[in-house]
Amino acid sequence: MAKLRKREKFVTISVLLCIFLWFVQYIPLGFWRYFGIVCFSLLTYILSAISLSDDLQITEWFTILPFHSLYSLAIGLFYFLLPTNLFSRLVIIVIFGVGTYFLFLMSNVYSISKGRTIQLINAAHSNQIFFSMLISLLLINTLFSFQLIFYQNCIIIFLIHFWLSFFNLWAQELDLKIKFHLWQLSFLSSLLVGQLGIILDFIPFPIWHKALFIMAFFYIILSLFQQFLNQKLFKKTFAEYYLVMAFMLVLLIFLFPRK
Repeated sequence: MAKLRKREKFVTISVLLCIFLWFVQYIPLGFWRYFGIVCFSLLTYILSAISLSDDLQITEWFTILPFHSLYSLAIGLFYFLLPTNLFSRLVIIVIFGVGTYFLFLMSNVYSISKGRTIQLINAAHSNQIFFSMLISLLLINTLFSFQLIFYQNCIIIFLIHFWLSFFNLWAQELDLKIKFHLWQLSFLSSLLVGQLGIILDFIPFPIWHKALFIMAFFYIILSLFQQFLNQKLFKKTFAEYYLVMAFMLVLLIFLFPRK
């Protein structure tokens, strides 16, 4: 692996992870299936560390690598909610592999851009937001499918969005030292999303609608905090996000069908 160039390592490990995801489907349903998915997520963490080892800093073991694991966990859990036909699973495998490769490219940009500005940083931010919303949507949809108790949903939603928030907010500064205000903002954003999860748990909306609304709410909260870190949170900006949130609330109440 050491003799491979970066892009070759990214492709090789993406293919390896696709193969592992394919084999996980043959684990019997139940406890061992979920145990296999968790192991697959941990394997993603290890292989991602190997692929990015050239420029990986200590800070990124707590920011970039958990993001890769969450992506694998989201795809792995959602993968088994799909119909058990070969075509649908092949499509998910391909999507997962392509997504993993783009995640490696994004993470590589963050690793090499610390302390300096490069042209690809805006593209990396765009990819980061897209994958964050995708992870949120898939994991929340899967979570509500388990029909857990409301406080269990709240805790899990909080943990998921804490690490998503932490990575996204850290990426705005790309500092080698993790500053305390990042922990504070991550805690606040994930707490707000978790509380929304409790509210939606008592409303008889379809699961996909709940997941979409939580994802949209998370996007707005995260965007506000990112604007705050970039010192661009003006009254006009806040008002725009507030109007978007109000519009989505109207859609949720009046347009989305009930169960």
